Amino acid sequence: MIPAYLERLDYIMPPQTTGLRKKISDYYKENFYITPSGILSPMQFEYMVKLMGAEHIMWAVDYPYIKQGNFYEFLMSAEFLTDEEKELIAHKNAERVLHIKN
Repeated sequence: MIPAYLERLDYIMPPQTTGLRKKISDYYKENFYITPSGILSPMQFEYMVKLMGAEHIMWAVDYPYIKQGNFYEFLMSAEFLTDEEKELIAHKNAERVLHIKN
């Protein structure tokens, strides 16, 4: 599901209709992780981070389909992210979710 539709889902399926304690978007943001998968648009990437939070994004590239640019440089140059958020996205989230020990 595209995270951009979360507001729409909340509107058409509010808690009083679904019987859930929280909005659909709350469950999505708490339980799903997304990847940029080759998105090299600062505006789109910033929207992803604002929508989901850095703790729910795992860095990914869409190789061999997207070959352009330096993905590491793109992530590290994201001025709207703190150094801690960059580390979460670059590797710490994946290590936590996939139980990878250093």
